[in-house]
Amino acid sequence: MNILITGGCGFIGSYLVRRLIDLKNISKIVVLDIKDCEYENVDFIHMDIRDKNIAYIMHNIDIVIHLAALIDVRESVLNPNLYHDINVNGTLNILDSCIKN
Repeated sequence: MNILITGGCGFIGSYLVRRLIDLKNISKIVVLDIKDCEYENVDFIHMDIRDKNIAYIMHNIDIVIHLAALIDVRESVLNPNLYHDINVNGTLNILDSCIKN
């Protein structure tokens, strides 16, 4: 089983990745994030979830766990367009890429 985790360097994502590494039935784990992080035996892709090239990355991926998002409430009030673009349009890009693959 091949798994892609968006936001795999974040708080929840990092715990999930470490747990998945311990499972025996996972063939490949791919972490997609704009933050840098390192895991053993995990492929890391530095990419924004709004990037249209995500569709190419999803080739041979069986499961997508989408955790990438901007989460700071105060900042979202100050910059709502950016938060909407990343959280809504980025999620739609992930979903469209899943459908294509």
